[in-house]
Amino acid sequence: MTRYKTWDEGAYGALEHLCAFAAEISRDDNVVIPIFDGLGTLVRDMPDAISRMTSLMERAGIAAIHIMSEHEPFAIGEMHKLLVGKQHDYGHNNILHFGTVGVAVRLCDKIARLLNLTKRGAEAKHEALTDTYMDILGYAVIAIMLEEGSFELELEQDGK
Repeated sequence: MTRYKTWDEGAYGALEHLCAFAAEISRDDNVVIPIFDGLGTLVRDMPDAISRMTSLMERAGIAAIHIMSEHEPFAIGEMHKLLVGKQHDYGHNNILHFGTVGVAVRLCDKIARLLNLTKRGAEAKHEALTDTYMDILGYAVIAIMLEEGSFELELEQDGK
């Protein structure tokens, strides 16, 4: 059972969790490829892989924090505001329909986009790479919240 009372609190707690890990783990520029491969393998080896998937998604979130922190300090409050705003738009059902497996697939889509652009040396045309890193971090937060049981909590009204 979760210690949080609202989705907003759970999201903030998951962000704090990832930031604490990011502070303890050194940056690894090559981490996204094994995460991408590992998530694909785990999805195929279901159903016993949920906690291992969540662990890999945590690592992806940590990698995103490191990359986003290169040029300026990571703004946990801004990321929390973005997550809460998106959750108000989407609601719970889009994630709950497929659960952790669905989050893993969405995360792999983001990593595949990142790897494709990096490999080609191409500029992103429709969404900045920073947005991709924020999405990766967002999916890591959601995975943590699903595992700990805080994702289904009610949102505070108007994202307050």
